[in-house]
Amino acid sequence: TGSLSFISVYGSNDKCFKFYLFFVIMSLCIQIGAWTTLRMQSVSGENFVDQVWSEMNTKIRYNLQRSFDCCGLTGLSEFAQKLDPVDESCYRNGIILRRGCKKSLIKWIEKHQFNFFKFAIWVMLFQILSIISTVVWLKNISCHKEKKRFEKKSKPSDEVTLTDPSL
Repeated sequence: TGSLSFISVYGSNDKCFKFYLFFVIMSLCIQIGAWTTLRMQSVSGENFVDQVWSEMNTKIRYNLQRSFDCCGLTGLSEFAQKLDPVDESCYRNGIILRRGCKKSLIKWIEKHQFNFFKFAIWVMLFQILSIISTVVWLKNISCHKEKKRFEKKSKPSDEVTLTDPSL
């Protein structure tokens, strides 16, 4: 979005600038809507982890298992239920890990929840400042164009008498 606003400012392209403004406002609305929905539904850490775990790809799961020294979301039973082979990320020094990742992930999310909230607030503030600056720039561009149009209309037509062949 930064390059879009840069092009718009220096190119004085109103349509591009208005698209940028629309894009920033829509992304801000989406963030507010998502945050409100999560708050209204009172999503617990446990439900959130269950949902995210089911949607993430295996490479990310294996990386989490390595990082948290765990195996599967609920433990080895997860692999047995699905008849999946146990990945090497479930082994430490040749010993298989039996503990699931769910509790560790919930603790990690709860520990870092405030940081996520702070990051979301900073992103929203940046977007609000982008909206304000875009509106100010749009106003300046339209005033500048109006001023040019007024100057063209108010110029005296001396040039017509200089090029008039009847003189």
